[in-house]
Amino acid sequence: MSKDQNQPTQKQSTDSSKIDLKRKLAEKNKLEVMTKYNISCEMIPVYHYKTYKYSNLDDAVSQAKREENIIT
Repeated sequence: MSKDQNQPTQKQSTDSSKIDLKRKLAEKNKLEVMTKYNISCEMIPVYHYKTYKYSNLDDAVSQAKREENIIT
């Protein structure tokens, strides 16, 4: 494989730039709407245990302990 094959083509670079621009515009629009209506957003942690998802760490640990007791 030559060096050139590892480099993105002009089309791939352009496509990637278009996707980045669309994401930035979508994010800007989202922020404008949130500002207009005084809507806030906060990031919340999500704890993963096996296939389960929890918003509370204690719940995830409790499930893990329950399964630990079943196995032993």
